Amino acid sequence: MLLFTKSVRIKFSVSTAAVVVLMGSPVAADWQYTRWGDSPEEVLSAADGAAKPNDDRGRDPLPNRALLTAQYEAFGFRFNAYFVFDPADQLVYVDLEPQKPDECNAIRLAVTSAGH
Repeated sequence: MLLFTKSVRIKFSVSTAAVVVLMGSPVAADWQYTRWGDSPEEVLSAADGAAKPNDDRGRDPLPNRALLTAQYEAFGFRFNAYFVFDPADQLVYVDLEPQKPDECNAIRLAVTSAGH
């Protein structure tokens, strides 16, 4: 699956399909309380308690690592956010996974409708 480097990357993980959307403008904008290139410590500090270490190494898109996680809400839907860092420990993207994968179609419709 092709995603955007140094941009907000959102991957809706479902066993049979994945929907990829880009939220925010401009493409290279920072995300929420983070800045691209932040270290894990900087993200934790900026998150003010919202982010915590992610111990699930199965979330790692090698060679990058999803070192932190937080809850996120957008368009009325709840997500698990994974902060992905490159081998130099710089934030390169944020991966959002819906907490209720069966809502993926509704999420896609909400995101595409918001752009109109």
